Amino acid sequence: MTPDLATLTDSTPYLGNDFLYVSDGKALDISHVRHTTLHSPKRLFTLTNVLRVPHITKPLLSVQKFCRDNQHVTPDLSTLTNSTPYLGNDFLHVGDGKALDISHVGHTTLYSPKRLFTLTNVLRVPHITKPLLSV
Repeated sequence: MTPDLATLTDSTPYLGNDFLYVSDGKALDISHVRHTTLHSPKRLFTLTNVLRVPHITKPLLSVQKFCRDNQHVTPDLSTLTNSTPYLGNDFLHVGDGKALDISHVGHTTLYSPKRLFTLTNVLRVPHITKPLLSV
């Protein structure tokens, strides 16, 4: 969600009847919806169906939507379901300049007390030390 219409690519007016409810109970209008990208030094991250809510004071990121729309990394092949060998020529570039091999791609699930979150296109990179959420 963003208050800034300029951050949305080719936005369209929102025709639904939904509101964004904030912690004080106020219902904020949604005026537009569309796609946008987040820029990092190495790549662009896609955000789909981003809502413009003119009266929020800061942009909000849905981790669930972000996870669904972008790739993530794990060193542990056993965490992936439906994994297949990665046949591309890409590498994971890390902060010290190393290029790490990608061996597999698959899906995984994150569990929370209230629901499951499915991550698609998760990359298995054997030589990283911790799973990474693309942020």
